[in-house]
Amino acid sequence: QPVPVQYAKWLGNVLTGDFGTSLKSGNSVASEILSRLPVTLELAALATVVSLLLAIPAGIIAALTRGRWPDTVLRLVALVGLSVPNFLIATMLVLFVSTQWRVLPTTGFVHVSDGIWANLRSLIMPTVSLGALLAASIMRMMRSSMLEELSKEYLTVARAKGLQQRTIVLGH
Repeated sequence: QPVPVQYAKWLGNVLTGDFGTSLKSGNSVASEILSRLPVTLELAALATVVSLLLAIPAGIIAALTRGRWPDTVLRLVALVGLSVPNFLIATMLVLFVSTQWRVLPTTGFVHVSDGIWANLRSLIMPTVSLGALLAASIMRMMRSSMLEELSKEYLTVARAKGLQQRTIVLGH
C-alpha cells in the first residue's frame, strides 16, 4: 500500500493504543516505550533541577551586576548555551570528559538500585547536555525579571528607608 495509507492506518491504531511491533526486538512498541520511561523521567527531572540550580542564581547575579563584567560573562555563557545544539555539547562532553580525561563513563546507564553515585555518574553528561539550553533560557528570563522588578517604585522606597540590597533581593 502507498506510504500515506500505511501512515493513516498506523495513526488510527495509535489512537486506539496500538503502536505496533518493534522491527528490532519484535516486542510491542508500547512496552518498549514504557520500559524506558523511568530512565527518561529521571534524566528529565535531573536536567530540570540542575538547570534551575544554575540558572536562578546566575540570573540574579547578572541582574545585580548589570553592565559589569559578571553580567557580560553570564550573558555570553547563556548565549552560547542557547546557540550550541545539544548534540554538539554531548559530543564535546564525550570527547573530552570521557575519552581524553577519562573522568566519566562514555556510555551506559546504571540503575539507582546499583548505587546512587554510579547512577549519577552515568547521568552527569546527558544532564549537562540537556540542561544547557534550559538553563540558558531560564537565566535570561530571570535576569530580565529581576531587572524589571528591581526598578519598581516599592523597591526604591525600600532602599530609601534604608533596607539593605540583600534583604531587598532575597525578600522581594
